[in-house]
Amino acid sequence: KDMDAEIVRLKENLKDAEEDEDKAKKKAKKLKEEKDELETEVESLRNDLRKTEHEASQLHNELNGLRAEFETVNADMAVALKGKGELELAVKSEEEANAQANRRADEAEAEVARLSADLSEAEAEGRKAKAGSDDLVKQLADLKLDLEDAKKSEEKATDNAKRLELENDKCEHEVAVLKEKLEEA
Repeated sequence: KDMDAEIVRLKENLKDAEEDEDKAKKKAKKLKEEKDELETEVESLRNDLRKTEHEASQLHNELNGLRAEFETVNADMAVALKGKGELELAVKSEEEANAQANRRADEAEAEVARLSADLSEAEAEGRKAKAGSDDLVKQLADLKLDLEDAKKSEEKATDNAKRLELENDKCEHEVAVLKEKLEEA
């Protein structure tokens, strides 16, 4: 009975360990999904950043063109100055957007690093839970072997008891026969 109770307790512990392992796996999967989403967002921000840099470069080129035009054509000076001012504002705006995109990419990269650490921790928890589960499975197998040995010993003892009982019956019968013979004599 004690062995049966121990087996039940170990089975419950094994079930708990398997549930812990399953939870850890789910947590790891969720963290990996979050990490993948953030990596996608970082890539998207990098693309925006490249696009912004390209636009800023184009605006710089246009500005340089206007400066050349300003130097060579005095008659168009007022128009060129106006265009130059607008383009400088646009360049400044694009540069600010570029800096903001850089900041957002850095923040997202930091978040990805944090999630990677969380994922590693969750994977380590999963491995730990699995090791505990494997140990419980081994203990359960060992207990089953002990129980089988005990049952074999019990069966052997029962067989010996039956054999002795039969021998005892035989002896009693022989004694009874001898008594009858003595009484007849």
